[in-house]
Amino acid sequence: MKTLFQILVISIFLLSIASCNNEVVLNKNIPQGIWIAKDFYNSFQKTKSIIESKKAFDSNNPVGLRINYEEVKDTKLNIGYSFLHSHLIRPEISEFAIKDNNDTIREQGNFRIDLSKVLTDNSFETTEIYPFCYEWKANIKYNSQSQTITLFRPKNERYDTLSIEYVRIDSTFNSDYQFPNPLYFYTRRNLLCGNYLVKDTTGKTIANNFTINPNGLMQGFEKFDNSTIYYSTDVFCGEPVLHDLVIIEEDLLKEDGKSSAFGFNRKDNGDIELRKNKIWEETEGEIIYELIKN
Repeated sequence: MKTLFQILVISIFLLSIASCNNEVVLNKNIPQGIWIAKDFYNSFQKTKSIIESKKAFDSNNPVGLRINYEEVKDTKLNIGYSFLHSHLIRPEISEFAIKDNNDTIREQGNFRIDLSKVLTDNSFETTEIYPFCYEWKANIKYNSQSQTITLFRPKNERYDTLSIEYVRIDSTFNSDYQFPNPLYFYTRRNLLCGNYLVKDTTGKTIANNFTINPNGLMQGFEKFDNSTIYYSTDVFCGEPVLHDLVIIEEDLLKEDGKSSAFGFNRKDNGDIELRKNKIWEETEGEIIYELIKN
């Protein structure tokens, strides 16, 4: 006859087996990080200008992906994505946020994969990715040999087969910048981040320690303090855009948040000219601020 202790031990053992059998296995086999479409990356690394890289990548397809396992709910991973052709600046958040007037505002793009449903080729089926696979399906897979991610769309009556390859440009997320928009993160790091001395139109130094952070927040120059800077890729429709542009936003989640735009010229040594916005005119606008890299 079993003792009470033996019965207790057996009960705990059986409960542990049941618990293990009910545990959902999450296949986190796509590495975390910020991923940029290889074709766009190869072009932009050389040109450092959306105008010169305009034809390198389809402007409506996902040009950047954010893989962050902090974004798993139940078994679903939210993947943030960017596209080049966008008339709006979007907040860098996971899925959505609530503005100060209680309106919902969403990140630029997002889709989901179910980490408990890995396919036989180690890929995952995605939810819709508008307009890449609207009312259709796509798969995402990590290629360990090339260390790239592939987003694949099969053919149907609406779409041709399409495969996009992505390279990873960063593998970590800072606690104060947990959900980057992949495109904003990449273009900022390439063109804007750093510490600068600021001069005005007369050449007078008006700030000695002006910093543009990876999340776009700026400090050290009163006019831009605590505002966020974005490099614009909105060059795909309307009048031809002839000069690069940056947009400065006070707060995207504030209904009355102020914004401004400057023509943008980055020199080979990293110095930056912020000019009067004349992006559709042949001649660049006059220099408003000059940022000399420290």
